[in-house]
Parts: sequence; C-alpha cells; structure tokens
Amino acid sequence: MAATAVREMPVLSSKDKNLSKDSKLNCVIAKGTKIEGNIRSSESIRLDGVLIGDVVCDKKVVIGAKGRVEGKIKASDAYIMGAVDGEMVISGTLQLESSARVKGNLSAKKLIVDEGATMDGDFKIGA
Repeated sequence: MAATAVREMPVLSSKDKNLSKDSKLNCVIAKGTKIEGNIRSSESIRLDGVLIGDVVCDKKVVIGAKGRVEGKIKASDAYIMGAVDGEMVISGTLQLESSARVKGNLSAKKLIVDEGATMDGDFKIGA
C-alpha cells in the first residue's frame, strides 16, 4: 500500500494583506464538485465547488469566486469571494470580497466588505 503525502496549502494568495500569511488549509473542494450534505472540520476549508448543506469549521472557511454554499456556515473566520445563500455565524472576522454575493442573516465579531460585494439580510457585528 502506497503512502499518500498531504501538503498544506495557503488559504489565499500572498497578495492578500488582510489575512494572516501563515493561514493553511487541509481541505479543498474543487471547482466542478457538488456536495449535498453537511461538512464538519477541525481544519480550514476552501470551497471552489458547490455545497448544498451546512459547514461547521473550527478554523477558516474560504469560498472561492466560483464557489457556492446553500446552507449555514459556522466558523472562526470566513473569506467569501463567491455566493452564500444561508445564515453565517462567524466568531472572528468575516471578509466579503468584491465578487461576494450573500443572501441571509450574518453575525461576526468583525466585518470587512469590499466595494462591489452584495448582501441581503440582517447583520449583527461586534457580538
């Protein structure tokens, strides 16, 4: 049986100055992948595909520009470039990139919104 190496990958490119350069992720859901069901992870997640279900993540959730979640996201931090249709509960920082499209209620300790991002829902910030 051959051993498989797991290499940690940066969550974002080195161009992103708002998030830690040492951020790593172990789970990548690639473009073209569709998952129907819930995801629970103690590690960071990057989603470039489609998830119809909920995400509970102890660390950071990154939704790529072509990524889409239809369900609740609960995480320590989140960086959204794609679409989310559902509630978000973020205990730390939620960053919405200019391409983000969010529909649903959200709560976060800190919210960063780039010009061009769209949001439709109720917000609770600083809690």
